[in-house]
Amino acid sequence: MFEALKARGRALTNGKARRTGAGRGKAAVSFAARLTFDDLSRRYGATLALDHVSLDIAPGEILCLLGPSGCGKSTLLRIAAGVERPSAGRVLLDEQEVGGLSASFRRRSGASG
Repeated sequence: MFEALKARGRALTNGKARRTGAGRGKAAVSFAARLTFDDLSRRYGATLALDHVSLDIAPGEILCLLGPSGCGKSTLLRIAAGVERPSAGRVLLDEQEVGGLSASFRRRSGASG
């Protein structure tokens, strides 16, 4: 997923690095792509960390994940980063599936999506 974001960023800046300040980068990050979490669930054995989470994040939108310890914030971010795979659901970048269960796996297993 990050490779797709990097490639998109290079295309948007025409390969030129953008910097602000005297050698300092920006603290905030903005993506020029729509990020969608479609009905994500994640299990660790009997523990359900994410239960049918759906989010649609518009390009340039600022989002903050708040919640108590153990509610699934880090799990959602790890799935977004491609570090973990969801037990169910999909991750989409500009309406193209970049994470989650592959379409071929869903067909073989009979999972919907």
